[in-house]
Amino acid sequence: MAAAASLALAAGASPAGAARLSMSDAARTYVEARAAAMSGDHARAAQLLATLAQAQPDQADIARKALSEAVGAGNMDLALKLVRAVPAAKLPVEARLLLATETVRRRHPEQAGQWLAATGDNGDLSFLVPLINAWSAAEHGDAQQALTAFDQIPARSLLSPVENEQRAFVLLKFRRTAEAEPLARQAVGRAGAREERLRLALADAFLAAGDKARALMIIEGMGSGEAAARQRIRAGRNSGQAIDSGLKALSEVLTAFATDLMRLQPGSPPIGLVQVARYANPQNSSATALLALLLAGQGRSSEALAMLRDGIDAQYVATDANEGTGGRGARKKAEYAGAIGEASGWKARLAV
Repeated sequence: MAAAASLALAAGASPAGAARLSMSDAARTYVEARAAAMSGDHARAAQLLATLAQAQPDQADIARKALSEAVGAGNMDLALKLVRAVPAAKLPVEARLLLATETVRRRHPEQAGQWLAATGDNGDLSFLVPLINAWSAAEHGDAQQALTAFDQIPARSLLSPVENEQRAFVLLKFRRTAEAEPLARQAVGRAGAREERLRLALADAFLAAGDKARALMIIEGMGSGEAAARQRIRAGRNSGQAIDSGLKALSEVLTAFATDLMRLQPGSPPIGLVQVARYANPQNSSATALLALLLAGQGRSSEALAMLRDGIDAQYVATDANEGTGGRGARKKAEYAGAIGEASGWKARLAV
C-alpha cells in the first residue's frame, strides 16, 4: 500500500487521496523511505517521503527530509514543489541554493537575495548576490554595472578566490580581451585542481571574443591536453566549457565550492550542492564528473556510469539524421564524453 501511495503521488494524486494513509501505512512508508535512502535509492526515498509530507502537511520535518532527498536525487521538479511545505527559516542550504538558481532560470535574478539571506537558524549565503547581480547586468549589456557589482565583494568573502576569473569572463563577454588577460592569468595561477578546466573555459571565452591569439596563450603549459586544445582553437572550435551567462557562472562557482568541501569534509559528500550546480548548467562537465565520483564513493559505480552516459546522450543530439559518426553532433558528443571522462578518471569506460 505504501508503494501504491508513492506511485499515486508521482502520478498526481490528490491531497485527499494521500490523506487516507493510515498510521500503520505512514509508519511503513517512513521505514521504506529510510531503507531506500540507506541503500542509495534516494529517488525512491524522496517519493515516499513526499507521500508522507502530502498526507501529513503539519509535519514540516518530513517535508524537509523529502526535500533534501529530492535535491540529492536530482529530482528538482519534486524539490520545487516540496519547498512550499517547509518554513523558509527551516529550508536546508541546498534548497535555498536551488530556489536562488530557479529565480535566475526564470529571469528574475533580483529575487535570489531573499533565498540567500540569513533567516532563522539558516546561515548567510548572500555572498553569492554580487555574482548574480554582476551577471544579470552583463546579460543586460551593462558592462560598467556588472564590474561595479564585483566591487561589492568583501576581501575575505567566499567569492574572493574566484573573483578574478569571473571578472575576466564578464570582460570577455564584452570582447575586452586586453583587460581580461591579466585577470585570466592570475586566475589560472590560483586555480589549483581546476586549472585545466579554467584554461579551457577562458580559451573558449577568448575565442568567442574574437581573440584567437590570447585563446592560444591561456592554454600554454596546460599539460597533456594542450596539443588537442591548440588544434581545436586554430580550427576555430571551442571546447564547450565557456562561462558566458549567469547560470553557467553560478554553476561553476557552486562546483568549485563542492570540490573544496569534498577535500575539507570527506565524510560528508556535497551531493545536493553538485546537483544544484548541474541544474544551473546541465552542460557543466566538471559537475557531472564530480557527481559521478561522489556516487562511486558511495559504492554506486554502475549508477554513476549510467548517469554519465545519459548525460552525454542528452547533451548533443544530431541535428541531421544523416550526419553519421563524423558530424558536428557526434563530434560534440565525443568532446563532452572526453571532458567528463578526463575529469572523473573514467575516460576509457565512456566510449561513445
